[in-house]
Amino acid sequence: MGQITVEVIRLPGSVPSANQQRSKHSTIYATKIVEAGHLKAEAEVAVLNAENQHVMCPMCRVPINEIKAKGCGISVNPCNMEEIEKQNAKKIVEAKELEKQANISSQEVKAINAKIDQLDDVIRSLTKQIRAASKIATDNAEMAREIQEGVLEKRMLLDTARKLSKKRSDITNSGVAQNRLDEEREKMRSGRQRSLPKIGQISDVYRGILSTCFPGGMDGSIELDGNGLKVDAYFSGRSDVSTAALESLKIVAFDLSAMHRASEGKTDLPAFLLHDSPREADLDSALYAAIFTLAAEWEFGSGVCSFQYIVTTTTAPPERLQGDEFVKLKMSSTPPNDRLFRTDL
Repeated sequence: MGQITVEVIRLPGSVPSANQQRSKHSTIYATKIVEAGHLKAEAEVAVLNAENQHVMCPMCRVPINEIKAKGCGISVNPCNMEEIEKQNAKKIVEAKELEKQANISSQEVKAINAKIDQLDDVIRSLTKQIRAASKIATDNAEMAREIQEGVLEKRMLLDTARKLSKKRSDITNSGVAQNRLDEEREKMRSGRQRSLPKIGQISDVYRGILSTCFPGGMDGSIELDGNGLKVDAYFSGRSDVSTAALESLKIVAFDLSAMHRASEGKTDLPAFLLHDSPREADLDSALYAAIFTLAAEWEFGSGVCSFQYIVTTTTAPPERLQGDEFVKLKMSSTPPNDRLFRTDL
């Protein structure tokens, strides 16, 4: 849609408007016409008085012809007829000049009226253009408002479409993820099923270790579920064993079970176990001694020892296991030569 530009020219405040100029020149014209009429009337009266012998002098009321013949003996200022004639002639000239100026003012008034008529036409044309431009501006504003509302509506629809698309994608992805999760669960379930025999075997070894360490009153189990291995141990006929002792015993017994299976070649682990200061303070002396006794019996029971078990401890093992055959290193804080690496770490 095209645009209409309307330029408004503002005249300085000191320049009068056309109507003001027309009024001003009309007033000048009328004033000059009136003044010219007065001067002309006065001059004509004076001429008539001078030509008419019976006309009285306005100053002394003596007939003019008598004043011309004898002079005026009444007035203090004697009548100067030549001066009066000069004044009358000057008034006539001034009257003609005023008439000339009045005619010029009349022409100026006509020219101003013509310009005013032209300006009126221009003003009417500009007024029509301004009204048309105002209507176009109003229509454009209404159109712009409708466009903005349309854009806003389209944006809302686009946002809704994006949300729906995202939800559909999430649903699709959720379905894919669920399928993958089901596949992984199935793999884990299959793996657990394949591991059940091995878990059962190591569980049997674990239960045997528990029953050996505490005969007649202790049992346990090892199970594999979705959260991993679950190792349990419980006393059936004794309640004076602390929870800390039970937890420590479960750890030690499970480690020994894994080493035993490795020594039999049933796992991919090396048959090597290092217990760095097991918490003997949490175990009573009988349980602690049973650990050493069990490991020694495994060694004695096998023709060639197929495992290596190292225990660092601050508590002496059972008496029969304190010989040089079993105790390979003794350390102490004093003297320095008895420390680890023979130095103060």
